[in-house]
Amino acid sequence: MPASVRRPRAVVLRVGVLGRRLRRDRRGGALLEFAIVLPVFLLLIFGAIDVIMLHATYASMLSGARDGTRLLALHAGDAAEAEAMTRSRLFGAGPYTVDVEEAGLGSDDVAVVVSIPFQHATVTGILGLVGEPLTTRVVMRAEPSDRL
Repeated sequence: MPASVRRPRAVVLRVGVLGRRLRRDRRGGALLEFAIVLPVFLLLIFGAIDVIMLHATYASMLSGARDGTRLLALHAGDAAEAEAMTRSRLFGAGPYTVDVEEAGLGSDDVAVVVSIPFQHATVTGILGLVGEPLTTRVVMRAEPSDRL
């Protein structure tokens, strides 16, 4: 047999021996498992934190809008006072938008609308990829002013 045929067999044997040696060597296995599991674990943890922050933000928006709308419905204050009360109930110092709609002609309803972009309502901003803002709207019937 020519020498060129034997060399690949020797290389194959060396690779085979090296492969068996690497399969028996367990050092670094835990590090590899950690490197695979860590990103998934962090994604789950920060995802849970984002959902909790989103819920807390929405709950404060709803509470603030309800209080501001109730102030208007009872004629206990004007639109500026309703907006101030709503803002005082909001969670954090995010860029909230508060719109107050007073009762107009032909309508007895008063409303407060509060919104914030999703990326400002969470810690990581991953949920901010949704694009639409987080919005709540509370509408109440205004009490007749002659009953007060």
